[in-house]
Amino acid sequence: MVAGGSVPVATHPERLGRERLERVRMAQGHPASDRPVEGEEALDRICAAVGIARSALGPRLPVQVVSTGNRTLVVPLETALVLEEASPDPRRLLAVEREHEALIVYLVAPSPAGGARLRARAFCTGAGVPEDPATGSAAGPLGIYLALHKALPGGSREFVIEQGGEMGRPSEITVEVEGAEGAPSAVRVSGSAVKMMEGVVEV
Repeated sequence: MVAGGSVPVATHPERLGRERLERVRMAQGHPASDRPVEGEEALDRICAAVGIARSALGPRLPVQVVSTGNRTLVVPLETALVLEEASPDPRRLLAVEREHEALIVYLVAPSPAGGARLRARAFCTGAGVPEDPATGSAAGPLGIYLALHKALPGGSREFVIEQGGEMGRPSEITVEVEGAEGAPSAVRVSGSAVKMMEGVVEV
């Protein structure tokens, strides 16, 4: 899922053993954010939708919609275990997406590996994607969100998101944030991929 319009992408060939990979680096759109979600009822609806206890929300960071092209509802969790055990309700997720005009509900937690790494899960019910194993269009908003709140992992402008493990399709996305903490100006995301299929669309 990417934003509409032109999206600059650069590819860089790599090798992993005998496998030839293409590392893709994508610039994203201008950052924008809503005010943090407030109100007990609104937060309760979000927690019920993703299947977590209210106490599992991260104590320091807010739930907030951030966009670099796609509106992403970032839900910070206290631990990776909570993220793994989250059990989303598609009907409630769809209602939350509509309430906050968000395409993606993005759960985020510290990685057990520590350092400049995070764990994430992405749900895009309204777009027909129950769960996505790698979501570059949510990784960018997450970078902006963390920089806005001066919470970049490891204090680094570059960090890695681990995603898809719960689906048996693990992925890693690298996020690079530009600008000062508290006032990020741009973000880029990158990751490696192998060609799975190709085709032609006639319009």
